[in-house]
Amino acid sequence: MKQKNGYAAAVVFIEGTLMGSGERVVTASRRLGLEPILIASNLAPYEYQGTCTKCIECDTKNYAHVSDIVNQLTGYFHIKGIGTTSDFGLEVAQIEAKNRGLPAPDGVALAACRSKAETRRLLPEISPGNYVLNSPEDIDPIKHLLSFPLIVKPDSLNGATGVASCASIEECKNHVGNLFELLKHLGTQRPTVLLESIIPGREYSVECFDGVAIGVTQVQMKIDSFVEIGHLFPAPLRGEDESMLRGYAEQALLATGLTWGAAHVQFRLEDGQAGLIEINPRLGGGHVPSIVEHASGVRLEEAYVRKICRLPLGDCLEPTKHDFSAVHFRTVNEQAVLRRISLDRALKSEGCVYAGHRGGVNTTWSPRGSNHDRVACAIAISTEAAEAERRAYAAASVIDLEWER
Repeated sequence: MKQKNGYAAAVVFIEGTLMGSGERVVTASRRLGLEPILIASNLAPYEYQGTCTKCIECDTKNYAHVSDIVNQLTGYFHIKGIGTTSDFGLEVAQIEAKNRGLPAPDGVALAACRSKAETRRLLPEISPGNYVLNSPEDIDPIKHLLSFPLIVKPDSLNGATGVASCASIEECKNHVGNLFELLKHLGTQRPTVLLESIIPGREYSVECFDGVAIGVTQVQMKIDSFVEIGHLFPAPLRGEDESMLRGYAEQALLATGLTWGAAHVQFRLEDGQAGLIEINPRLGGGHVPSIVEHASGVRLEEAYVRKICRLPLGDCLEPTKHDFSAVHFRTVNEQAVLRRISLDRALKSEGCVYAGHRGGVNTTWSPRGSNHDRVACAIAISTEAAEAERRAYAAASVIDLEWER
């Protein structure tokens, strides 16, 4: 790409997903002639460091420190954009980009999406009944109003982190206390916990860009858990159900003001009734943009890089095919050390277009009850929805993981 003052054009990513979009936005940046730079609190888990022009480790919660590093980078690069594919980088990337006159989402809209309590307030008609707790003691005055089972979740964390179904007031109090301890440990400035009615039905997500729905993804959940172990795009829905979810997603983004860039809006749907789970002001995780591209040709990750670098979107969001693509994940179920990984058989499976893993050999894994439990995955394609799912499951099943317990 054209240089300014002799400096190479670069894009800075502050934190990123360890699989999927984190690596794919780096690849997209290179295709566009940009030098990708990664800034992260801990670089060790990022196995795609070698594909970045530069990797810098710093406390990304310290915004002043991040700003100093970007200032230093401007002595060597022409910074065209700043972004992230991770929840942990959303606020700092937005602030750093705005302060430098670079494209970024609106800060108020970002904050509204990051707070489930605020999205519930803005969208009561499609949200579950809920109570907001600012301390563990807030549960006592309302305990007579609660109906069990109910969902307890942190206000600002994603990826199923800290989410639990509680069947009694005792379970509820215990989990609420644990969540406030977790939020304190994470340094959350205003820790908040939500108690919510259970939303019935299957989970779906609507992938959006610039406030417009691109398509609907079907989600597969682990039994008795909130961990997502599979995605299928496009979701095989009735036309009216798909239209409803698309419409609700666009309504949600308009209400929060998030009409810039990527968004991943999650719902549950049953018998024509939908309930909002959360709005993620970023690209979908779990390889969702990848299966969108394999199924439709829509290049969400490239569109995101173009957006943050003020480049024309071109035909990124135009579908070029109409297939189905699915991803299936292998998860950790007990504490163990991963001693060996082989993707060979998965990559030879029918319809498999990708197989990958997170973390290397000799990594110790412990189940956390969140999407962090996902160890490896496979992506497959087909002209039929059910066959795409079957192929992804079959390929993931033959990923060779050798554990030492």
